[in-house]
Amino acid sequence: MPRSRSAPTIHDVAAAAEVSVSTVSRVLNAKEDVAAATFARVQGVIEALGYESSMAARGMRSSSTQVIGLIMPDMDHSYGIEVIKAASRVITGTAYDLVAMTCGSKHHAERGRWQQQRVRRLNGTITDGVIVVVPDVASFDTDYPLVAIDRMVAGATYASVSSDNQGGALAVMAYLLGLGHTRIGYVDGLEFLESAAHRRAGYLAALEAAGLPVDPSLIQPGDFKRSAGRVAMRHFAALADPPTAIFACNDDMALGVMEEAQLLGIKVPEALSVVGYDNVPEAANARPALTSVDQGIEPMVQMAIELLLELISGRERGGDSARMQEQIKMPSRLVVRDSCMTPAPRPDRQMPSRKATAKPVAAQPATAQQATAKSIKKGGEAPLHA
Repeated sequence: MPRSRSAPTIHDVAAAAEVSVSTVSRVLNAKEDVAAATFARVQGVIEALGYESSMAARGMRSSSTQVIGLIMPDMDHSYGIEVIKAASRVITGTAYDLVAMTCGSKHHAERGRWQQQRVRRLNGTITDGVIVVVPDVASFDTDYPLVAIDRMVAGATYASVSSDNQGGALAVMAYLLGLGHTRIGYVDGLEFLESAAHRRAGYLAALEAAGLPVDPSLIQPGDFKRSAGRVAMRHFAALADPPTAIFACNDDMALGVMEEAQLLGIKVPEALSVVGYDNVPEAANARPALTSVDQGIEPMVQMAIELLLELISGRERGGDSARMQEQIKMPSRLVVRDSCMTPAPRPDRQMPSRKATAKPVAAQPATAQQATAKSIKKGGEAPLHA
């Protein structure tokens, strides 16, 4: 079997164009001191041979690769897929290319080490700057521009763009309380994520503001996967006094809740209201369509890329930007669809329990927060407050 032809090198280009390697390098970097005829001849040879200068070498020669990196935790969740799609759309039309890397299903601590290694490997060599999505560490060992999306830890030393996660959770709870739900189950996210902690805080704060006790049996652990939503749904259905509504920390888990509810014969929204978070495309396509918080994934990605390019430009001008550690919080909105309704007063429409039939929830006096939620009409949206 014949051996495949190796890729042409800069020396091959120089030999074919009958110029020095340094002249080829000057053409690659668009230097103005190369004669027009020579420039055109070298360019023709480059195209004829299909020569591609390596990004790392180009970066060392010109201090710019015109490439930005996107470091992702994994692609197991719809959120990650939407980030990739948004980054691809946003980068189109700029002078930059995009390189994306994912670490797969590594554990939290191992993922942090992997992120550190990839940032050191990419930043300043292959890329001019990197965006790290849900970083697992508070700082990175790099002198080159870096921006985080949905930072994980408080006190981070890098610039970041996040959504108002606690405000999003408060809006969900105001909506469900306004419908009359007083037993609201919660499917949590990964405990070490700052976004999950803020959503949990919003859930708990809303219960306190409404004068409702925190029932540990209504809070279930989750990992942002559909399977966690299904497990939580089985737990809630087995309670003697099950919830009439469930708020899941992301859409994947909320969809898992709805799938398991269907298997258990529990109708959504007639017997159970369900709300998710992220507003991924699957939420709108679910049956019934899932009510969810849109945290503005594409606007967050666009803001992160714009900030990164500003930091890169500042560095190339010879000075660091003052925005190197800026923390940007983006607004979100509650998108109301078909997965929620007022709890039915008739026992036959309550969520059935494996232990006992749930008692009808008594009507509660409307609070100011509930009155606000009642003004949100089906199919509409409510702005979140910072």
